[in-house]
Amino acid sequence: MEQEAIEIEVPVDEETGEARPDDRAVEAPVEFDSVVVDGVQLSMSSSLANIRIGCESLGLSKRGGKEKCLKRMLEHVKAQELIATTSATVKLQRENARTAVEQSKPEVPT
Repeated sequence: MEQEAIEIEVPVDEETGEARPDDRAVEAPVEFDSVVVDGVQLSMSSSLANIRIGCESLGLSKRGGKEKCLKRMLEHVKAQELIATTSATVKLQRENARTAVEQSKPEVPT
């Protein structure tokens, strides 16, 4: 029995293979436990100063309290994982894709 391959269309930028910026926004409720930044695990029990250093390390805004900064970091980490997964999927599809080659048309007899 043959199984049919299912193609999933992922909206990506054709040049980079990355998700388009407007498709990257994910507004889902985020439940955070902890985030690992540069080998340091940050959670609500961490100091605000350390959490802000983690935000700065990721290139994120340091404004807000612990909860807001942790939420911002977790969303950033999850978005980066999603982008990496999508990019890998697109690259694999490109590598495995085969271009169709048409048969040449026979010439009309003279």
